[in-house]
Amino acid sequence: MRYLTGIFALSILAFAQTSETKREAFTITIKVSGTMFNSGEPIPVHLALQNTSGSDIVVTRHRGHRKETRDYRIEIRDSDGQLVPPTPLPLDMIIIGGTSGQTIKNKETAKDVIDITKHFDIKRPGSYTIQFGKSDPVSGRIVQSNKIFITISG
Repeated sequence: MRYLTGIFALSILAFAQTSETKREAFTITIKVSGTMFNSGEPIPVHLALQNTSGSDIVVTRHRGHRKETRDYRIEIRDSDGQLVPPTPLPLDMIIIGGTSGQTIKNKETAKDVIDITKHFDIKRPGSYTIQFGKSDPVSGRIVQSNKIFITISG
């Protein structure tokens, strides 16, 4: 019995060490040009996805309407902590798209600019928090960006 307990403990330790050593293959950094915006003004978010894996990686890229927002999990919260819903899609704007892969070499950075006002209803004056995320097939986790804070004025 003592022998089986020892083997079980070693198995758990080996599993814990293996899962801890899987680190994310990339980092995500987002920024905006300022912190104050007028209601209805475009808010371009500059996104940098840097390969930190030690080798080339392939990240999923979508084609079709809202392709840029389907590449990332975008979370926008108002000052009450409530999620801001995406803007509704008109039926004539729904386009079926496919996916492709973009290779990012080790230590290189892929850049995107996404105007979040095209995809989320953030016209109401107030403070908002924005964070992006993307699924990492290497670690099996969602890699989260830094959070940015903006204020919309009326």
